[in-house]
Amino acid sequence: MDRAKDAGTSATPPIDQPSSSQRFCREGPGIVGDGVKVHGTKAYVPQSAWLQMGTVRDNIIFGKDMKKDFYKDVIDGCALSHDIEIWADGDLCVVGQRGMNLSGGQKQRIQLMRVAYSVSDIYILEFLKLFLQKCLMGLLFEKTVFYATHQLEFLGVVDLVLDL
Repeated sequence: MDRAKDAGTSATPPIDQPSSSQRFCREGPGIVGDGVKVHGTKAYVPQSAWLQMGTVRDNIIFGKDMKKDFYKDVIDGCALSHDIEIWADGDLCVVGQRGMNLSGGQKQRIQLMRVAYSVSDIYILEFLKLFLQKCLMGLLFEKTVFYATHQLEFLGVVDLVLDL
């Protein structure tokens, strides 16, 4: 299988099977055929959102150098700017075990921002919500993105669909 660098791929796994991205991470690209090789850095967003104890900013930049313009683009691209504006300490609010409570969608957007900020070659995403489409069409438009979903509205932004 020969894929262009900027090709988007969507997989629609059976409901009772492990997600396609879990299989992709575990079994590698062999799930889509023989002779497939994956080159470059990979970033993974699991279905269950997780955050480390620290600030929202720390959870996004995750040890990387702060690039203010790119950071703002990531926040806007992943639809969290409104939330950050209304939080008392903005992106310096503490989250995690003893921090501020966040909704599942906010946690998921933060972890999506973390991988977008990582500037990887390949993005592996699981069952993300509608805000993903804005991120895919903006920040990740020229990247290789592999995501597992049952939401058919995302299929219009991909180059290849794998039905597993």
